[in-house]
Amino acid sequence: MMAEDNKSTESATGKPENDKTVEQDFWKLHNEFEKDSLRDAWRGLKVRSLFSLLSSVLFRLMVAYVVLPSTFFFTIFIMESYSSGIAETFNIVFVGNSESVTTEDTVGLVRMWHLLALMLFAISWVVRPWISPARRQANADMDRWWCFHGAKMPITKRGEQ
Repeated sequence: MMAEDNKSTESATGKPENDKTVEQDFWKLHNEFEKDSLRDAWRGLKVRSLFSLLSSVLFRLMVAYVVLPSTFFFTIFIMESYSSGIAETFNIVFVGNSESVTTEDTVGLVRMWHLLALMLFAISWVVRPWISPARRQANADMDRWWCFHGAKMPITKRGEQ
């Protein structure tokens, strides 16, 4: 009985005739499970996702406005100390130059600080985009799904689809 069923699904070449439908059904089930998993995770993790986004934005702003620019200026200070000597650099920083600092100098420094911080903030989103907890949960569900259903994936040759 089993041999007859197997023969009915094979063509003259020995391949099952319904490979395409099995593959389409497999990916259809895969996509449906992913959508359902993401929808369920979002339903349960709305507040956590919003808090995660807010904390990510605030952390990146803090790093972009405080940590990285101050590190950049400290590096310039160290390089200046190395080139002209530590005593001369401290005299320039703490005693000051013979020239007084004008409002234009201060405005220019603040503009440069903001420009550098905004560039670093934008780059941080490009380098490591935010992933919501709901998306992380859906990815974990999909990993489990692949563990259980990955062996059922129809095997096709590289050019066939």
